[in-house]
Amino acid sequence: MAATIDPSNQYVNVTPSDTALLSYNGNVKTCRGILLGVAGDIAIKDDAGNTVVISGLAAAIIHPIATQQILSTSTTATDICAFF
Repeated sequence: MAATIDPSNQYVNVTPSDTALLSYNGNVKTCRGILLGVAGDIAIKDDAGNTVVISGLAAAIIHPIATQQILSTSTTATDICAFF
């Protein structure tokens, strides 16, 4: 059976942080996508805890990136919104 793809129904404006995890309604969650208001790079933590910098992301596109943390160090993109 094929997996279903449902639209996001929870959204959070994100302030990148080297310590805080993404959360919605007080619960830590893994986002399903990231939208940037201003293009740039984002630094995230992968499931193994490694830092990954994704460079040259465009603005006004929902990027299918799943993470629990967007780091402030090495993130140049701004106006970030996470989709859950």
